[in-house]
Amino acid sequence: CKRHFIQIVPRLHSRTMQSSSSAPAWEPLLEARERLLEHERARLAVASAQLPSGAVTKNPAVLVGLFHNAADDEISVLLTLRSTKLKRHSGEVSCPGGRYDEDDRHAVDTALRESREEIGLQSHMVDVITELPPHPTRGGTFVTPVVGFIQPNFSPVPQRDEVEAVFRMPLRLLLETSIHSSTEIDFKGGKFLMHSFDYADGDTGRKFLVWGFTAQVCITVASIVFNRQPAFTAHVWHYGGNFANPRAKL
Repeated sequence: CKRHFIQIVPRLHSRTMQSSSSAPAWEPLLEARERLLEHERARLAVASAQLPSGAVTKNPAVLVGLFHNAADDEISVLLTLRSTKLKRHSGEVSCPGGRYDEDDRHAVDTALRESREEIGLQSHMVDVITELPPHPTRGGTFVTPVVGFIQPNFSPVPQRDEVEAVFRMPLRLLLETSIHSSTEIDFKGGKFLMHSFDYADGDTGRKFLVWGFTAQVCITVASIVFNRQPAFTAHVWHYGGNFANPRAKL
Protein backbone atom coordinates (compact mmCIF):
# COMPACT_ATOMS: atom_id res chain seq x y z
CA CYS A 1 0.00 0.00 0.00
CA LYS A 2 1.52 3.31 -1.06
CA ARG A 3 2.05 5.79 1.76
CA HIS A 4 1.15 9.41 1.17
CA PHE A 5 3.02 11.19 3.96
CA ILE A 6 5.18 14.27 3.85
CA GLN A 7 8.44 15.15 5.54
CA ILE A 8 8.36 14.98 9.35
CA VAL A 9 8.41 18.62 10.45
CA PRO A 10 7.61 19.24 14.15
CA ARG A 11 5.37 22.26 14.76
CA LEU A 12 4.89 22.07 18.52
CA HIS A 13 5.75 25.28 20.31
CA SER A 14 4.70 27.18 23.41
CA ARG A 15 3.78 30.49 21.84
CA THR A 16 0.60 31.95 23.38
CA MET A 17 -1.94 33.08 20.83
CA GLN A 18 -2.68 36.80 21.04
CA SER A 19 -4.67 39.16 18.87
CA SER A 20 -2.93 41.88 16.92
CA SER A 21 -3.79 44.32 19.72
CA SER A 22 -2.12 42.07 22.35
CA ALA A 23 -5.45 41.56 24.10
CA PRO A 24 -5.98 38.23 25.90
CA ALA A 25 -6.86 35.44 23.49
CA TRP A 26 -10.45 34.30 23.09
CA GLU A 27 -10.92 31.16 25.20
CA PRO A 28 -12.60 28.95 22.54
CA LEU A 29 -9.70 29.73 20.21
CA LEU A 30 -7.20 28.58 22.83
CA GLU A 31 -9.18 25.37 23.29
CA ALA A 32 -9.24 24.79 19.54
CA ARG A 33 -5.51 25.37 19.32
CA GLU A 34 -4.82 22.85 22.10
CA ARG A 35 -6.91 20.20 20.34
CA LEU A 36 -4.99 20.79 17.14
CA LEU A 37 -1.74 20.51 19.08
CA GLU A 38 -2.95 17.15 20.40
CA HIS A 39 -3.48 16.12 16.80
CA GLU A 40 0.05 17.29 15.95
CA ARG A 41 1.50 15.12 18.70
CA ALA A 42 -0.41 12.14 17.28
CA ARG A 43 0.85 12.98 13.78
CA LEU A 44 4.46 13.10 14.92
CA ALA A 45 4.10 9.77 16.71
CA VAL A 46 2.65 8.08 13.61
CA ALA A 47 5.14 9.66 11.22
CA SER A 48 8.16 8.85 13.41
CA ALA A 49 7.10 5.23 13.65
CA GLN A 50 6.28 4.68 9.97
CA LEU A 51 8.59 6.90 7.93
CA PRO A 52 12.32 6.89 7.25
CA SER A 53 14.04 10.06 8.39
CA GLY A 54 13.65 12.92 5.91
CA ALA A 55 11.03 11.10 3.81
CA VAL A 56 9.36 13.45 1.36
CA THR A 57 6.48 13.16 -1.10
CA LYS A 58 5.44 15.79 -3.59
CA ASN A 59 1.75 16.04 -2.86
CA PRO A 60 -0.17 19.24 -3.53
CA ALA A 61 -1.13 21.04 -0.31
CA VAL A 62 -3.86 23.40 0.88
CA LEU A 63 -4.12 25.76 3.83
CA VAL A 64 -7.10 25.33 6.15
CA GLY A 65 -6.88 28.79 7.66
CA LEU A 66 -8.88 29.40 10.86
CA PHE A 67 -9.51 32.66 12.68
CA HIS A 68 -11.71 34.29 15.28
CA ASN A 69 -14.43 36.36 13.69
CA ALA A 70 -15.10 38.89 16.46
CA ALA A 71 -18.31 40.13 14.83
CA ASP A 72 -20.19 36.97 15.78
CA ASP A 73 -17.71 35.19 18.10
CA GLU A 74 -17.22 32.31 15.69
CA ILE A 75 -14.22 30.25 14.70
CA SER A 76 -14.34 30.56 10.93
CA VAL A 77 -12.45 29.00 8.03
CA LEU A 78 -11.19 31.08 5.11
CA LEU A 79 -12.33 29.76 1.72
CA THR A 80 -11.96 30.88 -1.87
CA LEU A 81 -14.03 30.65 -5.02
CA ARG A 82 -11.80 29.62 -7.90
CA SER A 83 -11.91 31.71 -11.05
CA THR A 84 -13.95 30.46 -14.01
CA LYS A 85 -10.85 31.21 -16.12
CA LEU A 86 -9.04 28.20 -14.66
CA LYS A 87 -8.91 24.95 -16.61
CA ARG A 88 -9.21 22.72 -13.55
CA HIS A 89 -11.92 22.95 -10.86
CA SER A 90 -13.04 26.32 -12.22
CA GLY A 91 -15.79 28.05 -10.27
CA GLU A 92 -15.44 25.69 -7.30
CA VAL A 93 -14.97 26.53 -3.63
CA SER A 94 -11.59 25.53 -2.23
CA CYS A 95 -9.01 26.21 0.43
CA PRO A 96 -6.06 28.21 -0.92
CA GLY A 97 -3.31 25.88 -2.13
CA GLY A 98 -1.91 24.05 -5.10
CA ARG A 99 0.87 21.95 -6.53
CA TYR A 100 4.25 21.17 -5.00
CA ASP A 101 7.13 23.26 -6.30
CA GLU A 102 10.72 22.00 -6.45
CA ASP A 103 11.75 24.79 -4.06
CA ASP A 104 9.21 23.63 -1.44
CA ARG A 105 10.76 21.70 1.45
CA HIS A 106 7.49 20.22 2.65
CA ALA A 107 3.69 20.60 2.59
CA VAL A 108 3.73 23.73 4.74
CA ASP A 109 5.93 25.54 2.22
CA THR A 110 3.57 24.54 -0.58
CA ALA A 111 0.41 25.64 1.25
CA LEU A 112 1.88 28.98 2.38
CA ARG A 113 3.45 29.82 -0.97
CA GLU A 114 0.22 29.12 -2.83
CA SER A 115 -1.80 31.13 -0.27
CA ARG A 116 0.53 34.09 -0.76
CA GLU A 117 0.19 33.85 -4.54
CA GLU A 118 -3.60 33.39 -4.55
CA ILE A 119 -4.85 35.74 -1.82
CA GLY A 120 -1.83 37.75 -0.64
CA LEU A 121 -1.52 35.92 2.69
CA GLN A 122 2.01 36.39 4.02
CA SER A 123 3.51 33.49 5.94
CA HIS A 124 4.18 35.57 9.07
CA MET A 125 0.40 36.03 9.42
CA VAL A 126 -0.19 32.27 9.79
CA ASP A 127 0.47 30.20 12.91
CA VAL A 128 0.78 26.69 11.44
CA ILE A 129 -0.23 24.01 13.94
CA THR A 130 -0.57 20.65 12.20
CA GLU A 131 -1.20 18.65 9.04
CA LEU A 132 -3.92 16.14 8.27
CA PRO A 133 -3.16 12.88 6.49
CA PRO A 134 -3.18 13.40 2.73
CA HIS A 135 -6.78 13.29 1.50
CA PRO A 136 -7.80 11.93 -1.91
CA THR A 137 -9.62 14.08 -4.44
CA ARG A 138 -12.24 12.62 -6.74
CA GLY A 139 -9.55 12.56 -9.44
CA GLY A 140 -7.36 10.31 -7.31
CA THR A 141 -4.73 12.91 -6.35
CA PHE A 142 -3.65 12.98 -2.70
CA VAL A 143 -3.52 16.48 -1.18
CA THR A 144 -2.05 17.39 2.22
CA PRO A 145 -4.18 19.80 4.30
CA VAL A 146 -2.11 22.16 6.48
CA VAL A 147 -4.02 23.67 9.41
CA GLY A 148 -3.20 26.97 11.08
CA PHE A 149 -4.57 30.20 12.52
CA ILE A 150 -4.64 33.40 10.48
CA GLN A 151 -4.21 36.76 12.16
CA PRO A 152 -7.63 38.45 12.38
CA ASN A 153 -6.42 41.66 10.73
CA PHE A 154 -5.57 39.88 7.46
CA SER A 155 -7.21 41.48 4.43
CA PRO A 156 -7.27 39.20 1.34
CA VAL A 157 -5.92 40.45 -1.98
CA PRO A 158 -7.20 37.90 -4.52
CA GLN A 159 -5.18 37.14 -7.63
CA ARG A 160 -8.08 37.61 -10.05
CA ASP A 161 -6.82 35.15 -12.65
CA GLU A 162 -7.08 32.42 -10.00
CA VAL A 163 -9.55 33.59 -7.33
CA GLU A 164 -12.95 35.18 -7.91
CA ALA A 165 -13.93 35.63 -4.25
CA VAL A 166 -12.70 35.07 -0.69
CA PHE A 167 -15.17 34.42 2.12
CA ARG A 168 -15.42 33.08 5.65
CA MET A 169 -17.59 30.22 6.86
CA PRO A 170 -18.32 29.42 10.52
CA LEU A 171 -16.53 26.14 11.17
CA ARG A 172 -19.31 24.71 13.35
CA LEU A 173 -21.62 24.58 10.31
CA LEU A 174 -19.41 21.80 8.94
CA LEU A 175 -20.69 19.53 11.73
CA GLU A 176 -24.38 20.47 11.55
CA THR A 177 -27.23 19.29 9.34
CA SER A 178 -28.89 22.67 8.65
CA ILE A 179 -27.21 23.25 5.27
CA HIS A 180 -25.73 19.78 4.72
CA SER A 181 -26.51 17.11 2.14
CA SER A 182 -24.61 14.06 0.90
CA THR A 183 -24.50 11.63 -2.00
CA GLU A 184 -23.11 8.10 -1.98
CA ILE A 185 -20.41 7.57 -4.60
CA ASP A 186 -18.14 4.74 -5.77
CA PHE A 187 -14.46 5.51 -5.28
CA LYS A 188 -11.62 3.04 -5.92
CA GLY A 189 -13.84 0.05 -5.29
CA GLY A 190 -15.47 1.39 -2.13
CA LYS A 191 -18.57 3.31 -1.12
CA PHE A 192 -18.08 6.83 0.19
CA LEU A 193 -20.23 9.83 0.99
CA MET A 194 -19.62 13.08 -0.86
CA HIS A 195 -20.72 16.01 1.29
CA SER A 196 -22.15 19.37 0.25
CA PHE A 197 -23.02 22.56 2.16
CA ASP A 198 -25.20 25.30 0.67
CA TYR A 199 -23.77 28.30 2.48
CA ALA A 200 -24.95 31.92 2.29
CA ASP A 201 -22.17 34.31 3.29
CA GLY A 202 -23.23 36.30 6.34
CA ASP A 203 -21.40 39.42 5.12
CA THR A 204 -22.58 39.61 1.50
CA GLY A 205 -25.50 37.18 1.25
CA ARG A 206 -23.79 35.50 -1.69
CA LYS A 207 -24.37 31.75 -1.89
CA PHE A 208 -21.53 29.24 -2.16
CA LEU A 209 -21.55 25.46 -2.59
CA VAL A 210 -18.86 23.88 -0.41
CA TRP A 211 -18.53 20.26 -1.48
CA GLY A 212 -16.29 17.30 -2.27
CA PHE A 213 -12.68 17.41 -1.13
CA THR A 214 -12.98 20.85 0.49
CA ALA A 215 -16.06 19.84 2.48
CA GLN A 216 -14.40 16.60 3.61
CA VAL A 217 -11.27 18.37 4.85
CA CYS A 218 -13.24 21.06 6.68
CA ILE A 219 -15.47 18.44 8.34
CA THR A 220 -12.35 16.72 9.64
CA VAL A 221 -10.84 19.95 10.96
CA ALA A 222 -14.13 20.90 12.61
CA SER A 223 -14.35 17.50 14.31
CA ILE A 224 -10.91 18.07 15.86
CA VAL A 225 -11.47 21.70 16.82
CA PHE A 226 -14.83 21.07 18.51
CA ASN A 227 -13.94 17.58 19.77
CA ARG A 228 -17.13 16.00 18.48
CA GLN A 229 -18.49 13.97 15.63
CA PRO A 230 -20.59 15.41 12.81
CA ALA A 231 -24.35 15.22 13.27
CA PHE A 232 -24.44 13.22 10.03
CA THR A 233 -22.66 10.12 8.75
CA ALA A 234 -19.13 11.02 7.63
CA HIS A 235 -15.62 9.64 7.15
CA VAL A 236 -13.22 11.61 9.34
CA TRP A 237 -9.56 11.09 8.40
CA HIS A 238 -6.88 12.26 10.81
CA TYR A 239 -4.13 10.97 13.09
CA GLY A 240 -6.22 11.00 16.26
CA GLY A 241 -8.65 8.16 15.53
CA ASN A 242 -10.70 8.82 18.68
CA PHE A 243 -12.68 11.44 16.72
CA ALA A 244 -13.76 9.04 13.95
CA ASN A 245 -17.45 8.63 13.27
CA PRO A 246 -18.25 4.88 13.24
CA ARG A 247 -21.49 5.47 11.34
CA ALA A 248 -19.43 6.32 8.26
CA LYS A 249 -18.62 2.67 7.51
CA LEU A 250 -21.11 2.04 4.72
